[in-house]
Amino acid sequence: MERNKGKRGRRKSDKKLVLVTLELLEGDVRRAYAPCISIASTSTFRRFFATYISKDAKIITDEWIGYIPLKKNI
Repeated sequence: MERNKGKRGRRKSDKKLVLVTLELLEGDVRRAYAPCISIASTSTFRRFFATYISKDAKIITDEWIGYIPLKKNI
């Protein structure tokens, strides 16, 4: 297999950031949200969580470091 040295996957300009969330009820997906976001930051996630996620929801993440400050509020 030949590789192009110095080239990484898709260019950043070709990508869209999407915040994907699923609501599960009894193991089944009930709702899904997938808005495009301009910046993957704690403040972006905080606004989204305040709008769409209940304070008593059980949250499972991919453990991205940007979630750490959100633990205080959720």
